[in-house]
Amino acid sequence: MSCIGCCYAKYRYRRPYPVMRKLCQVVPAGLAYILDISPVIHRILNCHLDSCTDMSFWFHCLQIIFFIIGAYFFSCPVPEKYFPGCCDIVGHGHQIFHVFLGLCTLSQLEGVLLDYNNRQEHFRVRYSSGYTQMSCISFFLLILSSAVSAIYLQQKIKKQLAEKDF
Repeated sequence: MSCIGCCYAKYRYRRPYPVMRKLCQVVPAGLAYILDISPVIHRILNCHLDSCTDMSFWFHCLQIIFFIIGAYFFSCPVPEKYFPGCCDIVGHGHQIFHVFLGLCTLSQLEGVLLDYNNRQEHFRVRYSSGYTQMSCISFFLLILSSAVSAIYLQQKIKKQLAEKDF
């Protein structure tokens, strides 16, 4: 859904970009993130309610914080709005977005690694190899559907650009 939303926004809207372009990019990505992060939120809430001292708790919290900050810099033209011309090469909001997304990914990987190392037996008992295989197949199908969406919209864009040249 995120891939389709971003591709559609690039295909449909031209400069000056209307607000709908950003909405087509941000809303599907936000909904996907909410769906993806829901098990982590569940883990954080359970850990907090049980007063656990698991170090992965903090990495999972940082992951969410970094993502929200990154989403803000992606959605809003900050700091270039307040310092026009000063952020053209370094300090552009999109660059800051990528830095926070990198920190988000690093925190996520550290949290998952700590969870896996500390709770290995729990995972072995709860999930059989069938779950792992199904996850791998689902991931492949997700990548395939994103690629098909991107290729389809790329062809539409090429066709649209070819028609403009004449």
